Amino acid sequence: MLKDKKRKIHYQTIKSVLYVAAALIYMVLYMFLCNMGLGPVFCGVLLVGCYVFTVIVLEILYYFIVYRNIQISKEEQKAVSDITRELLIRLDMPVAICDGQGKIIWHNKLFSDIFGDENYFGRGVDALCGIDYHRLTGEQEKNSLACEIRDQFFTLYSYDVKIEQKDYNVLMFHDITALKAAYKRIDEEATQVAYIVIDNLSEILQFVHAKYRTVSAEIESILSGWAASVGGIFKEYERDKFIFLFHRIHLREFVDGKFDIINKIREIRIDEGGLPVTISIGVSGIEGSLSEKEKAARAALDMALQRGGDQAVVKYPTEMLFFGGKTKTIQKKTKVRARVFVNELTHAIRMSSRVLVMGHIRADMDSLGAALGIVKLARFCGVQTNMVADRSDPNTMRFFKKLSTMAGYENIVIDRAEALELNSSSCLLVVVDVNNRGNFESPDLFASVNKTVVIDHHITNDDYETTFSYIEPSASSTCEIVAELLEQALPEGNLTKDEADMILSGILLDTRQFTRNTGSRTFGAAQYLRDQGAVPSDAQKLYQSSFAEFAREARFQSKLKMYRDNLLIAVNDCEDNVMSDRIIGAKMADKLLELEQVSASFTVCRIDSDVYISARSGGQINVQIIMGYLGGGGSYNSSAAQIPGARLEDGVKKLKEAIDKYYSED
Repeated sequence: MLKDKKRKIHYQTIKSVLYVAAALIYMVLYMFLCNMGLGPVFCGVLLVGCYVFTVIVLEILYYFIVYRNIQISKEEQKAVSDITRELLIRLDMPVAICDGQGKIIWHNKLFSDIFGDENYFGRGVDALCGIDYHRLTGEQEKNSLACEIRDQFFTLYSYDVKIEQKDYNVLMFHDITALKAAYKRIDEEATQVAYIVIDNLSEILQFVHAKYRTVSAEIESILSGWAASVGGIFKEYERDKFIFLFHRIHLREFVDGKFDIINKIREIRIDEGGLPVTISIGVSGIEGSLSEKEKAARAALDMALQRGGDQAVVKYPTEMLFFGGKTKTIQKKTKVRARVFVNELTHAIRMSSRVLVMGHIRADMDSLGAALGIVKLARFCGVQTNMVADRSDPNTMRFFKKLSTMAGYENIVIDRAEALELNSSSCLLVVVDVNNRGNFESPDLFASVNKTVVIDHHITNDDYETTFSYIEPSASSTCEIVAELLEQALPEGNLTKDEADMILSGILLDTRQFTRNTGSRTFGAAQYLRDQGAVPSDAQKLYQSSFAEFAREARFQSKLKMYRDNLLIAVNDCEDNVMSDRIIGAKMADKLLELEQVSASFTVCRIDSDVYISARSGGQINVQIIMGYLGGGGSYNSSAAQIPGARLEDGVKKLKEAIDKYYSED
């Protein structure tokens, strides 16, 4: 309508210009005829008649050319309007038209079919669709929004229209229910990959080989039945190792059931009262190609084995979920893995221009002793090496004092800043006794080095890339692992007495003088160090408590409380605690295990604004899982956690909640 009006004004303007032009032409013609000698009256009458004729012709032309075209345009517009309205009515898509306030002023029949046979004129569309109407309006020519209406899914398209200064909104509902169902089915039927390994069958049956086939067949039967129950593919690709392919929808069932297949396998026992058989499962929970899923499943299995086995690990794009891990790991007797690893490590050392070795923050003798062992190995390979550590820590003063008196070790220790300066593209970083990046002596150094190796005995929840690693949760200490590596790599007699003492001190500390978490390989490593000149009494002096530390231990003894009949919680509520009290708390947790009927001990103290918890187990309880609930970690028998910005009573409360959760999921 407005367009036609503008067109009419345009043509009227042209017509007026033609009238004026014709009048000017006839006036010039009148003057010309008069100069030719014709009478003025005659010329005037003649030209006036001609002008009138011209006006009539222009009016006729205006009518046929302009006015009629406008009339035809109006008819076409009316036809288009009728066609549009009829199309919206017949369209196999729900359509509604709203005013500027979101009130429905028109809708087609299919719109009524969605909500029911009702008249919705004048009602707000936001209440019907469960969406904010203002999200459908804006400067964009077209807006879209997903919505669900009566178990149907739609993509709601909104078109802003302005007619005669009034705002309207045309809403078109595109039904995507079938498409969404198809996407869901594709997602549910996507193939996921899992690796399954029997952890300890060889170790359990080392003296009863005759039962191996029978027990192995029973385990495989249970696993294949589990796979068949979800229509999966289950194949053994190596002895006691299996691959399992299944649809993703069943992964949710496994997670909801907390991989109860682990418990079913754990019920298998060779003899009455014997050790249970355990399995480890690594599952891919990512999207992508089968190759990517296989790689993720292998990484998840490696994490499960690094954490001690008897558990399932599901690797998602941004996190890992852990299930199981309640059984204490069995120490493997074979040293094949140690021999393979030491060959890889020595090759990597020789290919590097410098080797940097670091442990965890607030280092202990296991961390420092293991670091010293790797320094010794690097120096044997003829490569420059340095130990990255905090020399100002009062808990390690004895170690560094002794180290400074040893030939060739005077300037071996550097701090974080010096390590970053020495870093280069050909530098190798070896991290010992820690595999959680938040506890590295220098996380920045780890992030900046191209080649990294991790050697540890702690269980971790952290997922990161390394060149290669050796994580053995069944080992008593990292010093035990390093002693095995040195035994494989160094010639006899190459280790000095002082070096052997320092490495042995780490084993003595973590095993509490061989009273917990020891195996034949632990004593084998100690025997090797003893043969190299280590003296247990000299090694023990490196971590003996001072009188002041002994006095501060009494702070934990003042508040002891038994929880769940067999768990002992010791609380240090002093307000002047310093960071060394954390180490004292760890030592106190060790001592509390000596008490009768104590299966696990926990010490809690507040330092500055954070609460620190140390946990120790006598072997029946996996304290790593309990500390894991609090964001901490460690090993089966020895773990810790830190709760930032918490009050002491809140820390104790969270500890008890974590313990209760552990028992509820057992």
